Amino acid sequence: TPDPTRIECDAHTGQVVGIAFSPDSKWAYTASHDGQVKRWPIGGDGKSPAAAWPEKPANSKGRHRSGLAYWPGSEEAYWSQVESAAKTEMAKYAAVIHLRTPGADGGYNHQNILRTESAAEALVIDIKIEKIWSPHPNYIQIPNFNNFFEKAVFALDRIEALLVQ
Repeated sequence: TPDPTRIECDAHTGQVVGIAFSPDSKWAYTASHDGQVKRWPIGGDGKSPAAAWPEKPANSKGRHRSGLAYWPGSEEAYWSQVESAAKTEMAKYAAVIHLRTPGADGGYNHQNILRTESAAEALVIDIKIEKIWSPHPNYIQIPNFNNFFEKAVFALDRIEALLVQ
């Protein structure tokens, strides 16, 4: 019997930090610290993405609004660099699911070699991501759990609720 709290996915090599859905609800997009954004068919096998863009990191030109959280310059300079606008990028997503980063006391560690920032630096990025995405009408924040799989199940419950609307 499959364990409902376990999700197996070997498509990303880094922690998944964002999930977004296409306006037609046919695709889910995941962004990861491995620098990739992947597209998944809703109702697919859940194990392999329909398409991947490994040639550009998630915060590259036009790839992901969350790139602004890592941008060292001004917001205006970011949108100029990616040749887009905040409203344009926001409108691309039917919903935004924000998985909150755990603090140092809540499980944040460096077991994932792609996580090079400290817990304090990760918190700053997480707050920036909240500021960037929270204006979205379907912004859903997933709190931290001590167990990542409990967090994933909680997120999937919220995703399912969105899909049945």
